[in-house]
Amino acid sequence: MWAEAVAFARAHRREATLPAGLVRLSGGFNNEVFAIGDTCVKLYRVDERRRWEREWRALRFVAERDGDLAPRPLWYEPQGSPPAVVMSILPGVPLSERPIGPTELSALGDMVLATHSLPEGAAYPTTVIGTPVRCVGEIELTVARLTTCDDDPLARESLRCLRPWLHSDDPAALLRPAPPAFSRSDANLGNCLWDGQRMRAVDFEYAGTIDVSFDLANLVEAETSHRVSDEAWRPILNRFAMDAQERARFRAARRLMARFWLTIFWRAHLGRPEARIAAQMRRVAAVDGWTR
Repeated sequence: MWAEAVAFARAHRREATLPAGLVRLSGGFNNEVFAIGDTCVKLYRVDERRRWEREWRALRFVAERDGDLAPRPLWYEPQGSPPAVVMSILPGVPLSERPIGPTELSALGDMVLATHSLPEGAAYPTTVIGTPVRCVGEIELTVARLTTCDDDPLARESLRCLRPWLHSDDPAALLRPAPPAFSRSDANLGNCLWDGQRMRAVDFEYAGTIDVSFDLANLVEAETSHRVSDEAWRPILNRFAMDAQERARFRAARRLMARFWLTIFWRAHLGRPEARIAAQMRRVAAVDGWTR
């Protein structure tokens, strides 16, 4: 049954008008996502990240420990073209498409806490995609690239946000090991679904282990999280009972992730989105002020 559903999605995935019974779902930025009946068929972009392997492994890991936290993994076909995973469809509206108040934030905190607390999470076999090492490396690459743009005032302003940070104490502090927990490592609120009672999440292709302080900084500094005020985040963050060392790491990680998002907006395929770059530089300045 599921093999036929995958074949059906593959056969029609490039058509502008899909046949009856096949519905394209939103949120497929890197991959193609379809609904067929009450199941979701996800067809994966093929690259070195092997997203299909990571998602299938993570969904099975979560399902064995908390069957109501994530989609149920139903079928896996890694050898097809493109690779596919079939999973259940979760109810709810993406947080990115609705107002976010204290109730939704509390439920989001419940979900993140439950994910971090999954049994054997610290022993999960792979780290997340977006580790501190990777994020620092992206800043270094962007600095090297922007250094060649002497005639671009926006590039020079961005360098003033990025280059001094690389020579601060933050990179060395964040590259030190910290106790791991299991995480989705996808901070996009569009992948957090609120059904009026609880929060669940989709998109586990970046999942792995990471320390709690860094994971929370990744969540707070995601672009989709900016409409939640720093004050509104505080009661949720306080539930994670970070000690003084972890709070210091969290603040350093926020400074890193604010700059990491600036590097994202400088990626060549985005074509220099001036307004987003300028807005993110303002965000960097605000985060520095909140965390110093």
